[in-house]
Amino acid sequence: MSGAPSEIVSRLQLLGLKCDDVPLDGVSSPIAALACFPMYMVANVHGWTSDHKFKVPLLDIQGLEAFREAFVIGEEEARLEMTSEHRKVVDSMLTTVRPPDRVIYEYALETLKLYLAVARADVAERVRVLVARMVVDVAKASGKGIFGTGQKVSPQERECIGHIAAELRLTETTRAAEILKKL
Repeated sequence: MSGAPSEIVSRLQLLGLKCDDVPLDGVSSPIAALACFPMYMVANVHGWTSDHKFKVPLLDIQGLEAFREAFVIGEEEARLEMTSEHRKVVDSMLTTVRPPDRVIYEYALETLKLYLAVARADVAERVRVLVARMVVDVAKASGKGIFGTGQKVSPQERECIGHIAAELRLTETTRAAEILKKL
């Protein structure tokens, strides 16, 4: 293994996604976990923007928005084949959100971008579609007001999704572009 794949493995390991190799002809567990990072980035965008989530005062209990988000995230992750170790890494991204977390998400985006550049074309397309579906679904879930009223996707979430789409060139894949249009 040399060049880009070894750099990708090193970067995955820094993200806590332990692996020895990165197959370019299929979606392995660490790549599936890496593909979840953009979804968590959208879910946690309130950590470094003016967007905010409702919490029950004094009790520090998450509002309905966070529960809807967590449910959708769980559904999306369930579709992926990941080891329990990799699942724990991505699940940890939803616990406490801090502004410096953005650095982790940007690093994960760069790593995913590197992978997409060297992966087999059909695999890269599959990952782009997967990422598009996950970010749109979590944004729609997190933005819904109480009883399904209110703004569905916040401007900050839209901006974050636009950034993800540009970095990963999601619109180059027809199916991913169609998913993104549903925002």
